[in-house]
Amino acid sequence: MLKTKDLIEGIEEKYVPMLKQVNIPDFTKCIATYMNEGMDFVPDNMIKEYLLTWAKNKYKYFHMFGNKTQLDRPLIYKRLKEETRERMIDLAKKFPAYYPWLDKCHNITENKMSSREIGWELEKWLESAFPSFRWNGGSLTRFFKHCLQAPDELVNQLAQVFENNTVEATYTLSIDPVDMMLASENPYDWQSCYRLDPCDEEIHMDGCLAAVLDTSTIITYVWNREGELSICEKTYQLKKVRYKKMRAWVSIAPTYNAFYMAKIYPGKGDYGAEFEKALRVIIEKALSDFTGLEDNWTRVYESKCERYFPYGYDEMSHKDCTFVRKGFEDVEDDWTTYNVRIKCPCGCKEEMPGFHDDYAVIKDRKEYNGEGMCHWGVKEQYYCEYSGDYCDCDSEYDDCCCDCCYWQDAHPTCELDRDEECPFYNMDSDEIEVRRDNNGSYIQACGDFDHCSRCRIWQEEHPEEEEEDEGDEE
Repeated sequence: MLKTKDLIEGIEEKYVPMLKQVNIPDFTKCIATYMNEGMDFVPDNMIKEYLLTWAKNKYKYFHMFGNKTQLDRPLIYKRLKEETRERMIDLAKKFPAYYPWLDKCHNITENKMSSREIGWELEKWLESAFPSFRWNGGSLTRFFKHCLQAPDELVNQLAQVFENNTVEATYTLSIDPVDMMLASENPYDWQSCYRLDPCDEEIHMDGCLAAVLDTSTIITYVWNREGELSICEKTYQLKKVRYKKMRAWVSIAPTYNAFYMAKIYPGKGDYGAEFEKALRVIIEKALSDFTGLEDNWTRVYESKCERYFPYGYDEMSHKDCTFVRKGFEDVEDDWTTYNVRIKCPCGCKEEMPGFHDDYAVIKDRKEYNGEGMCHWGVKEQYYCEYSGDYCDCDSEYDDCCCDCCYWQDAHPTCELDRDEECPFYNMDSDEIEVRRDNNGSYIQACGDFDHCSRCRIWQEEHPEEEEEDEGDEE
């Protein structure tokens, strides 16, 4: 495995402190997961190339973060519904007999019941089942204790869920490559398509590495716990990972006068303008402190952030999420994200053109399947003279093409012998009709032409017709 001393050997001095902060083993585990191979298959020279590209392209943010790869800021916010739901689910696991009730109440953020949060169906049922209980505005803990006869232990723990409605956490702006590779890896009940799972064809693993290598993207996330984390079904164990409660990619303009904030994940509910603003203010202040310019920003409704390579799923698609420093709204300041070509991690020197949704990019007769950033995710393409396009098999070998409709069009088989092409097919080819038999094979329609009468197999099948033809000649 690559050592830090080998990584920094010969590198420009200003990048050395930055590279020393990288957890090389964990980053290698992430790349190995991309490749769907063991760590021994990841060449040191590719890890070094990735990290040197990362250092050169992200150094300005390292400088902005005070010569650190992570900028941590305290964050206090009102508990979100999804966080309450997580605690309710944990409680339901301890008291499975009350799981249906706890699950029905997962939208409640305070220790009281309301029709808006429990839904009208449950509201009507409660009215009929417990007519004496003041369900609308009544205490949730009282309902569990007196109506459901729940044990005191459950009631006490349920009360603790709502005792403090605020959450103390940390909001981090990060360029740490492991942070970025683990964009959606967490012990909570959420995920996105930016995940390290080579067995899932619906995900976009290349988006994380593209964010690591480009010149404009950082990752931001909210967290208040850290610890061990297994990735890719316990293939690799990471010892110290910050557990992302929610995260958002942010792309910053080269002038620092504008930034783009992508959708907040997991996005299970409406975070609300107040919460989103609390995150945004931290980004704005970090940019203003770094530049020394006024901390005064406005939202614009036309995105100035574009993409050059189609790596990953396009989370940068919300046009109204670009924020510009006031006074710079009309300044030409367009920029790109995911603007670096990714080289294959196996060391074959192939460049991955990217993958976007169910659309594959064809380049130099190669098709990137999106199934991991590795040589085995690229398959050879051959030009098919029959279809006029690239295909997966080499047309020089007929065995590969026998099931291809384009090849069958050009090689109609004999009606009497499926293994033999008609030797007279090219005769009068402009007038000969071709039809398909019940088995899907293309056969020669003999019709008005007598070329089949010259065929030995046809003559054996039509002896009487041949004799009649001879008698007519006499």
